[in-house]
Amino acid sequence: MVRVLINQEGLIHRVRGDGDIHTNNGVVLKKDLENPPKVVKSHSGYAFLYADANSADLFELMRRGPQIITLKDAGYIVARTGITRNSVVFDAGGGSGALSLFLSLHAKKVYCYERRDDFIKIIAHNIALFGAKNVVLKEADVYDGVKVKNVDVATLDLKEPWRVDPSFVKLGGYVVVYVPTINQVEKARFAGFVLEEVTEIIKRDWRTDAILRPKSKMIAHTGFLCFFRRLK
Repeated sequence: MVRVLINQEGLIHRVRGDGDIHTNNGVVLKKDLENPPKVVKSHSGYAFLYADANSADLFELMRRGPQIITLKDAGYIVARTGITRNSVVFDAGGGSGALSLFLSLHAKKVYCYERRDDFIKIIAHNIALFGAKNVVLKEADVYDGVKVKNVDVATLDLKEPWRVDPSFVKLGGYVVVYVPTINQVEKARFAGFVLEEVTEIIKRDWRTDAILRPKSKMIAHTGFLCFFRRLK
C-alpha cells in the first residue's frame, strides 16, 4: 500500500506501510490514516491532503538501477505510436522497468526483455510496487532473438539497436529506438521499415512563486526518439 500526504505548499510525502507518518510539520497518527482521500491533521494541527498514490507517485518511489527514461519521452512514445488498451508492446533493455511500467498503464500487454540478472530483480520489485499484472518479464538477450510475434510497438533502449531483428513487429507497427547519441541514430536502420521521425524533447520548467520566470536548471537532452514503421 502506497499513499501520499500533500502539504499546503504542494510538497508530497510518499509513504509505504501503515504506521504513523513523521513530517517536518508534525506527526500524522496511524488512526487518522483511514479511508482516503480526506484532509488530516498532524499532532501540531498542520493540515494535509491524504490520498492513495497515483502512477506518478509510484515512479518517484521506484527502485533505481540504470538511469530510467523520463516521462516526457515515455509519454510521447505512447502518443506518437497510438498505443491503446488493445495494443501488445515489446520493450527491450528493461533496465529499471520504468518504460515497461509506463507502457503497461496504456497497453493490453507488455513484454519486457532484460539480460542482466541484477536488473531483472529491480524490475520485478517495481512490477510488484505498481501491481502491474500485464507485464511479462523475461531474462533474455534480445540480440539472440524474440519469442513473441505480431506486436504493435517495440521499444529498443539498447546500445546497438540495429542488431535486433524486428520481424516480430506486425505490418504497420512501430519500432521505437531510444538512444543518446546522433552516431547511433545514423546506424539505426531496419529492412522493411521506414524512418518516419527523429526527435528529442526538451522540457523547461518555470518558477511560480514570487516571480514568474524559467528555472535556471532544466532537463535538456536525454535521448533521441526514432520512430520506424513497418511497411513490408
